[in-house]
Amino acid sequence: MVVEHVIVGLLCLSVCYAATPVGHLQPFGFHRPAGSFVKEFTLDNAPTPLEFSNNFVLPKNAAVFRGNLANEPELKHWTNDYIKSNYGELEVRLRALNESLPDPLGETHYGRDTIRHFVDNMPSSNSYVVSELPQQMYKEFPVIPTLVTCGGFPKHFAEVDIWWNGGGGTSLLHEDSFHQLSCQMIGEKQWKMVEPGYEDLVYEQVEDESEGGTDGGASEIDPLSVDLIKYPNISKVSWSNITMHPGDCLFIPRGYFHQVNSGRGNNLAVAIQFGEFGDDKSAVDFADCTGDIDMKTPKLLSEFDVMWKWNGSGYMNFGMPDLEHIRAEALKTVIECDKDCSLSTFERVCNNEQQHNWYRNCTTIFKTFDSDLDGKLTTKEVENATWEQLRVYGHEVSEFLEVNSVLFECTIISLREVKKLLKQEIGKYDYLTRKRWVTKYQRILAGSKFYGERIFTQLVGSEKTDKVRSKDIT
Repeated sequence: MVVEHVIVGLLCLSVCYAATPVGHLQPFGFHRPAGSFVKEFTLDNAPTPLEFSNNFVLPKNAAVFRGNLANEPELKHWTNDYIKSNYGELEVRLRALNESLPDPLGETHYGRDTIRHFVDNMPSSNSYVVSELPQQMYKEFPVIPTLVTCGGFPKHFAEVDIWWNGGGGTSLLHEDSFHQLSCQMIGEKQWKMVEPGYEDLVYEQVEDESEGGTDGGASEIDPLSVDLIKYPNISKVSWSNITMHPGDCLFIPRGYFHQVNSGRGNNLAVAIQFGEFGDDKSAVDFADCTGDIDMKTPKLLSEFDVMWKWNGSGYMNFGMPDLEHIRAEALKTVIECDKDCSLSTFERVCNNEQQHNWYRNCTTIFKTFDSDLDGKLTTKEVENATWEQLRVYGHEVSEFLEVNSVLFECTIISLREVKKLLKQEIGKYDYLTRKRWVTKYQRILAGSKFYGERIFTQLVGSEKTDKVRSKDIT
């Protein structure tokens, strides 16, 4: 009997072992060895802009550019001390390393911080920077020749982002809605790239378009502990492992699933987001790519315009669409407005008659595009509109996002909590002072001084008033 029990136990163990997929509850990539389908280039054999377009951008093939920025003098500027010394008062967007937590409080606001304060607190911080790169720093970032030595790629630069943490950061398995060139400036980063053709096996989350869902999305899996029982198709996914070092750049096509892990210690990358062209070979002009072209010398980002630029303070542009897509949308509105597109007619069309788009200032849009000031809009005026005009239109037709503003705090600290604290304070004291209110708001609700001041100013109706009778607060 003892022997039989032992045999049965061993059989059960073998069945259980056989039923557990390779890599189950391990980080993504443990399910099978990495492949090598991503092509790598040095500065000596990097493709020309036209070759890059035909062989990588249009067919959506990833590519690594090893050491293409390694010898650029600007690369030496990417240190904490230099960035803090030269750009310390500029702001950047702040996120929690633990994605289940709300965006943390920086020096003055929730969800953003000054570069100086972020650098000073990096060793003990549980946050990281994912932000638009302030345009003042464009002169510090060299762009590889493959993208800018000639041709029209720079005319499609939509946004430039900075990713920065003290080490150990991880991302979800996800895709992005723009093509991007990500260049490692400090530290090392591991990229796990899903081979094209396996996208249907990654269990992409269904995006809610009403909440800003676009063509970028994330997998449902936990990339640090993949449940291969729940998500069995992950076992079939072919992937490639790429380690990026300072001076390396990686091209990630739009819709290309990837998962990123930062190495230990300080880690910073800059990414240029640029337009998605489909299969349209005429979308980018390469007419100037003739004769001998310089494929050895990067150019500074400051030499080019970017669709959505940010100056390190105020409202951010995260999530804004390609300006040329905005132009196409504006053209449709003017065409619908018909030949006699006066302000009153345009406002009716712009607001969809039923006032669905209540947040739009259609008068501002009309005056922005009416270049000849004749009181009528034409398709020609929109076709010839500058990027600056299109930016105005883009902001007017896009809903205000608190996460892009200094008012993000109102989504973290509820109105109910503020009212409760206010009721307690006016119940205790005959007078409510600005100083006491701000102190209590910060201590009890973990709010910022900025927002505490803002609430008090709105209560009393003046920035100069520092004291109000409690019974006068309604």
